[in-house]
Amino acid sequence: MRVAYLLFDPGIPVGGTKGASVHVAEFLAAVVALGHEVHLVATNVVGEVPAGAVLHHIALKGLSKSEASKLAAAREFAGAALEVLAAIRPDLICERLSLFFDSGGALAKAVGARRVLEINAPIVRERLDNFGLEMKDEAIAAERGAIADSDAVVVSQVLASYARENGARSVRVVANGVDPSRFDCAKRAPMASVSSNVPVVGFVGSLKPWHGVENLVLASALLVSWGMTHRLLIIGDGPQSSRIAEVVSQLGAPEHIELVGAVPMAQIPEHLASMDIGVAPYRPSSDFYFSPLKVLEYMAAGLAVVATDAPSIRSLVADTGVLVKDPTPTSLAAAIGELLVQSDLRTRMGVAARDRIERRFAWITVAKSILRAP
Repeated sequence: MRVAYLLFDPGIPVGGTKGASVHVAEFLAAVVALGHEVHLVATNVVGEVPAGAVLHHIALKGLSKSEASKLAAAREFAGAALEVLAAIRPDLICERLSLFFDSGGALAKAVGARRVLEINAPIVRERLDNFGLEMKDEAIAAERGAIADSDAVVVSQVLASYARENGARSVRVVANGVDPSRFDCAKRAPMASVSSNVPVVGFVGSLKPWHGVENLVLASALLVSWGMTHRLLIIGDGPQSSRIAEVVSQLGAPEHIELVGAVPMAQIPEHLASMDIGVAPYRPSSDFYFSPLKVLEYMAAGLAVVATDAPSIRSLVADTGVLVKDPTPTSLAAAIGELLVQSDLRTRMGVAARDRIERRFAWITVAKSILRAP
């Protein structure tokens, strides 16, 4: 097939390091690997596109932080994308749900393509809960239009009802994916700076408030007070970076905690190879909807996982890690400590995690399911 991927969201840069950027890149790489012709139509480009994919960069004029400018940018993107799609004549348009963008259905109809919409988050609700939204009515109308005007919607299990409530005609539940070849356990080459004699606990992510990294840092301090030697690597940058640095400083800047900062996507496997335990200490929520890429990457790298016990994480991890219902510093420390003292259990979980990824969550498998929707 000839597949076009529409990525209006300026907050998801092509070639970026954040999870959403990695998601797009690895999905497209899998579609290329399946033998399809792939075109990426996007607004924000900071790095390379996957090999074999063709980039169509639509630079937006006058885009600012104001909601009015973002709404205008959505209309501008639609007009430019129509010209691109008319030239490509795709068989299938894949699109990621983006704030204020509701033109995907009209574009698909104009070029005679089937359209599949990915919903990775309840965009409007998330904005209202975390940042506020002045143009609420316009945002809700655009989101409902984007969802209702699709041939199929691809979501995590938790978001299925959200999609149906907003008019989705056909819903396919598909978990996130990962490319296991990037994290091949047999080829793991740990960072030279990390001692092989000390277990390493790690986090990879964009350091947002709901990631719960502050509790992980405090849990690490507790483990040291309990006499459990380890290192903690925090890899990533984001809104909570200064707060995490402040907490580490308040603890006396212990040498066993290293704040690495953001690293290119290509270096993530090398950093994960330094770790023994991967942690995803999300704050608990009644409507937790993530299908976390970091958990899949930990598992693909053969790490034992400690994570918050949310339905979408439970469906990924199963019995290949330790799930914590209330990830306070104390409960996280207890869960991590269990794996620190039981190296055999840690190893068994890591092997089982890698096997589970290869059987169920490889991007090739996930991409096939998305392309078949509805």
